[in-house]
Amino acid sequence: MKLKIGEQLYSLRHQCETLEDLSATLKELRRIGYRYVQLTSICPCESSELKAVLEGSDILAPVCHANVPNLLEDPKTEIAFYDAVGCHEIGIGAVPKDLRVSTEGIKSFLKALEPTLEIMKDRGQRLHYHNHAHDFSRLEDGSRVIDYILDDDRFSVLADVYWLHMAGYNEVDLLRSLKGKCTVVHFKDWELDKNTPRYAPIGRGNLDWDGIYNVCNEIGVEYAFVEQDKTFDDEPEMDCARLSYEFMHKKGWM
Repeated sequence: MKLKIGEQLYSLRHQCETLEDLSATLKELRRIGYRYVQLTSICPCESSELKAVLEGSDILAPVCHANVPNLLEDPKTEIAFYDAVGCHEIGIGAVPKDLRVSTEGIKSFLKALEPTLEIMKDRGQRLHYHNHAHDFSRLEDGSRVIDYILDDDRFSVLADVYWLHMAGYNEVDLLRSLKGKCTVVHFKDWELDKNTPRYAPIGRGNLDWDGIYNVCNEIGVEYAFVEQDKTFDDEPEMDCARLSYEFMHKKGWM
């Protein structure tokens, strides 16, 4: 099964603040050639409104980053919202900042997630956990956030290759080690500007994209989403999404 590549809407969050803007953004992504998006950081709306906008743009949204407070407070309602728009792969972006600095904080967060994890387990699904570099840092007892995720079969890792690289790992080798634990990946390039790492359109940075793409197919990743947290030098966000698509299209991946 060939890897399906889309755009992570966090990259274009400033262009998704109203339903009208969201619709225009999705239509432009479709014009560029994208068929898939990951839902996150979009305007408040009803599921029926979001479904209509997606259908009107001929875009599918199979994966999301759910709203963590909503997921903790009422996981059934949060999951049902995404079900209604055809988004059945539920993810979270990170452990909240104030909790991820200690073992006690991590454990309290995971305990609060128990109802969500059990609901998803009953549905035959796993909760996708998006990694950052800090998830590989050692806590006071020597453990790492990523260890808790890897040791719990109710989680899968939504591997972000930029943050794997920033954490000091070879992103291709680490992805290979996640076989069976990773079905969604973030494609995010890493470039140096005056010795400072920063985000870049896919193909303009320093990551091994042929290796990343090949290992994703090798380990059974189903979806990859292009994400660029920030642009630089006044470069428009949509231009970066287009440049990433053009690079991958020339590779024959799209």
